[in-house]
Amino acid sequence: HGTRELMDFDTLKACPLISNEPLNLVAVMSKTYAVVAWGETTYGGSTDPALEDGVLELFSSSGAFSVIKDGGSVIAWGHPAYGGDVGYAARHLTSDVVSICSGQNAFVALKKSGAAVAWGNAKLGGKVSADVSRKLADGITSVKSSGGAFAAVKGASGEVVTWGQGVSGGDSSSVAHLLASGVKELYA
Repeated sequence: HGTRELMDFDTLKACPLISNEPLNLVAVMSKTYAVVAWGETTYGGSTDPALEDGVLELFSSSGAFSVIKDGGSVIAWGHPAYGGDVGYAARHLTSDVVSICSGQNAFVALKKSGAAVAWGNAKLGGKVSADVSRKLADGITSVKSSGGAFAAVKGASGEVVTWGQGVSGGDSSSVAHLLASGVKELYA
């Protein structure tokens, strides 16, 4: 996962903000793989006991946090409209999550099976249509966010799947013929 233990001399670096709004919450992962959060409670400024150990990676949106724990389960907290409640996605996030892509107000988890699971603000990529859901069910190798939308690559074919706010890249219908196959990597 690209994580490492913080040493006594290490300096914590801030995560880049996706929005231009002022930061009103902070969370860090400690040497003991626990998460400590402070700031406005509504937006993730407090944590629950499930985050006291076993956290592998920490992710943030503009008003919520999510973590991958040992075994690949996901816990999210903060404002529900920013991805702080996994809601309907919960049943898919109990194990085998290998990475999470953060958007402005949503998250997408990538599972070992190649399935991608979204949650958060529906208009900004937290909910997908039935057609997109079918495409995200397997074979996904990469997910990126522009902030208000997401794009995923199906590895075998190189097909790009997009969803979220249209003006942020969630609607790729005008270039769909160019994204139907052969894409190797996404940039956002």
